Formats: sequence, structure tokens, C-alpha cells
Amino acid sequence: MAKQVVFDSEVASGMVKDMRATFDSGNTRSYGWRCSQLKALIKLSEDHEQDIVRALHSDLSKSETEAFLQEVTLTLTLQIRILIFIQAFVRTHNLETE
Repeated sequence: MAKQVVFDSEVASGMVKDMRATFDSGNTRSYGWRCSQLKALIKLSEDHEQDIVRALHSDLSKSETEAFLQEVTLTLTLQIRILIFIQAFVRTHNLETE
């Protein structure tokens, strides 16, 4: 079976460059940006549950039930919990220095 190439190193390098530019712009620090990214990740996880389960079965020989319960559900639950508590994560913390 031939290996499917999803993207090559040139495309990956471009993606990393774009992500670094976004980070360097300071946009990633805002509460709104972080919430929108988490919501998009939750939607992606929900929309592709079966794709993830199939990949885990193909790559790691996990059963559908095991993949769904131990990987998909756990990851989705953590994403939702982080979204609920994100305000505490993004608030400014003053650190003491010596």
C-alpha cells in the first residue's frame, strides 16, 4: 500500500512561518483569539470523530470503542474544560522576582 503524502516539507515550512508570524503579532495573547481557536478545535474534533477513530485503528490497532472512549472523548472533554476555564489561564499574573 502506497504512503499518502498529505503535504510536503515546503508546505509544512510555510505553515510554520505563518504560525510564527501570527504568534509574533501578539494576536494569540487575547482571550477572544484563544476562545475562537479552542471552539474551532472542538468543532474539528466533533466533525472528524470517525476519521480519528479510523486512524487510531489503522495506526495503533485500537478498537473503535477503545479509540472513541480513551482518545476522542478524553480529548474533547479536555478541550471543553479548557474553554470553560480559559479566563483563569489568560489573566495576567504578577510574578515575584528576587
